[in-house]
Amino acid sequence: MREVTEKAVNDIYNHIIKTPERDFTIKISGLEIYNENVRDLLNSESGRALKLLDVPEKGTVVEKLVEEKQLIMINTCVI
Repeated sequence: MREVTEKAVNDIYNHIIKTPERDFTIKISGLEIYNENVRDLLNSESGRALKLLDVPEKGTVVEKLVEEKQLIMINTCVI
């Protein structure tokens, strides 16, 4: 699974580099579902299993899942 993630991230960043006229915001979350337990991969301090919630406006979401956010602006060289 690691190689799939690396290839996807490389494709995203290659697209960003090839599109300097736009600014991008990237949001990334990571979770593991194993034996019906959901675990946040970006928050190692969260030892407890997270809950899956059905939200009509958004669909299925994970309660208290950490989301990393990064703004990328190629023209101004702020990465």
